Amino acid sequence: MRSYIVITLLIINFCALFGQNKDADKLKKYVSYTEHNYESGGWSKKCVLDDKGFVRIEENYLNNKLRSCYEYYYDEYDNRYKEIQIFDTNDGFVREEFDNALMYDSNGNLIQSDSGDFMKVYSNFTNLGKPRLMVNKFTIGIDKYIYKYDVNGNVVKYIYHSLWTDMDEKAQKSTESIQYRYDLYNNVIRLYRSNDQKWEYPMIINGGPSHYEYEKFRYVYNRDGLWKKKFKTVEGKECLIKKRKYTKR
Repeated sequence: MRSYIVITLLIINFCALFGQNKDADKLKKYVSYTEHNYESGGWSKKCVLDDKGFVRIEENYLNNKLRSCYEYYYDEYDNRYKEIQIFDTNDGFVREEFDNALMYDSNGNLIQSDSGDFMKVYSNFTNLGKPRLMVNKFTIGIDKYIYKYDVNGNVVKYIYHSLWTDMDEKAQKSTESIQYRYDLYNNVIRLYRSNDQKWEYPMIINGGPSHYEYEKFRYVYNRDGLWKKKFKTVEGKECLIKKRKYTKR
């Protein structure tokens, strides 16, 4: 299970660097949006946008009560390099900074990201500046990701190789892959998971929805091509999982 949780965290981090601005051009005319997550047990968030369409402030709510608030900062390449937590439900107003040191090559490709806990090295770039290989180094092991993209720069497949040392100091390794399909708005409409560990699906994930071997998604869009409702189908059952409301400038 350790490996699968790390997989989840790292793909989120990867998307934070390379997928966060996918709809930025469409969001420029909006000042904020709110998102209700029906898979998360009452969680919702409000995202305040800057004039580039990037999320500048994120407020997280549980049952309509503010639980945390973050400020995000972006560098000249539009990658997020810093977040500051400015509110926590237990401590009140705080100012805790989380820095992500980013290094680029002469072409402006991100080649290294160091957050203190993880060091990620990116290489073998596409003509869109997307890395085909990411090596992640952390205290107990090394992870390798191989990415394949479509012509729009969407990840259509990633293969994950992990090598780590368990609590008994024994070497462990695993491989997992996920394949994706997209709609005309570059949102995922289907995914398929596979692994060499014979993990049984659905995988129960702490703090998030279970991961199924096959998942399908459907969206309802507004006139600007931004989704307002997101549905998921697993084991033949479709349900509404997220809903967004946008506020124009």
